Amino acid sequence: MSEYIVQTRRLTKHYGGVKALTEVDLSFEPGLIHALVGENGAGKSTLIRILSGIEPPTSGEVLFEGGLVEEFSPHAAHDRGISTVYQEPMQVGLMTIEENIYVGRYEKNRLGFVDYRALRRKVTALMDEIGIHLPPRAVVGELSVAKRQMVEILKALSFRSRFIIFDEPTASLTTEECDNLKQIIRRLKEQGITVLYISHRLEEIFDLCDTVTVLRDGMFVGKRQVSEIDQDQLIRMMVGRSMENLFPKKEVLIGEQILELRHVESASVHDISFTLHRGEILGFAGLVGAGRTETANVLFGIDPYSGQVLLEGRELKITSPAGAIAEGIGLVPEDRKHQGLVQLMSVRENITLSSLQRHVRGPLLDHEKERATSAGQIGRLRIKTPTDSQPVSNLSGGNQQKVVFAKWMSCLPKVIILDEPTQGVDVGAKAEIYTIISALAESGVGVLLISSEMTELIAMCDRICVMREGRINRILARGEFSEDTIMRYAIEEVK
Repeated sequence: MSEYIVQTRRLTKHYGGVKALTEVDLSFEPGLIHALVGENGAGKSTLIRILSGIEPPTSGEVLFEGGLVEEFSPHAAHDRGISTVYQEPMQVGLMTIEENIYVGRYEKNRLGFVDYRALRRKVTALMDEIGIHLPPRAVVGELSVAKRQMVEILKALSFRSRFIIFDEPTASLTTEECDNLKQIIRRLKEQGITVLYISHRLEEIFDLCDTVTVLRDGMFVGKRQVSEIDQDQLIRMMVGRSMENLFPKKEVLIGEQILELRHVESASVHDISFTLHRGEILGFAGLVGAGRTETANVLFGIDPYSGQVLLEGRELKITSPAGAIAEGIGLVPEDRKHQGLVQLMSVRENITLSSLQRHVRGPLLDHEKERATSAGQIGRLRIKTPTDSQPVSNLSGGNQQKVVFAKWMSCLPKVIILDEPTQGVDVGAKAEIYTIISALAESGVGVLLISSEMTELIAMCDRICVMREGRINRILARGEFSEDTIMRYAIEEVK
């Protein structure tokens, strides 16, 4: 019996002229929780696709429990004992939990119909085994993301998987849901199941995992015991440099007031009043559902409101995103894939999408001017793309986020709203995004920064509005910042 459950030897994968993995040697001991980290584009997703059987390597070998893997297909991976729980589960939304777990593997009764009693018994036994309790007949499409991930874990157990891959499982979960998921993963380990855990959230790595393996630019950098490494050392392995200046905030002279909200109300927020100045980064903190994104939706014309919104002293009546854009307000949304970008369009088309009126000559689009704008933003923001005609869907998460920034910077905004701007991007890309945010403030743009990462808010903001139950509970000056203070006002009502 091999001492490793999974190994790779000189594993290489090319896509045309692009090298996604180059002679990667990895090894994962059984019964542990292994982290796999690296910047976007490091090769993590490619490795997952190969181990999951979605595609074969260009060259090199994969070994499972000491045996050479010769067939690469999802079916063969399941038979082998490998399953993957993805960030966005691939399920049949109209089917029930029990039907999704055993789809294509139903037991039949004597009449040739699905034996639902036997199906329910098996699903209930799986739930008891790992401590997940969901109604087996619930329709999957009506479940939260966290519960849909639980269904995927149960499905993996139904295959008797001995090696389960978790791909960014907490990216869309609340803090409580993250804690629940980590408890379930620990129970998997107790049962002798090996876990490969991929996450950009380094605090999760140190809280949950036993070992950490680092990839960079498609190559193996190193493997360490989590107990023998600190966060700064891990970051240095990932990005090839020290990250002491992770938050490159520049001290900017705050200018005159540019935006003011007076007693704004919507279906989700109540009596919102604040001011924003040129060059200021105004943070918004609070628990999930506190009203931060809903405030952004009011300003960007998504949600109707009452009260007053003033820009440069002039009252606005914002009734649509087009109206907000025309007034000089931009929004980098939390969900960049579905709300920030058009995935089928090119990098160039996405960059100029919100500023098309600046790129027309008469009734026609001026392609030369459009290419010049695109090239300028790609160079300025260091967007990694082979050409600007590349579909934006082919870019890494960090580079996609830079394209969203480029789109709004092409509009020359007066105010820009950033809703979780570094969610789902690696530490290297985060540092570059913080540099972009500082540059926007330095140029006189008013920045509203919504974030669930308190270290991000504390490092980057000039003031922080702490929201609770749809209201601004307290506005903190920079000298008042601390994680304890922010959390206290996020939880407790100001008397």
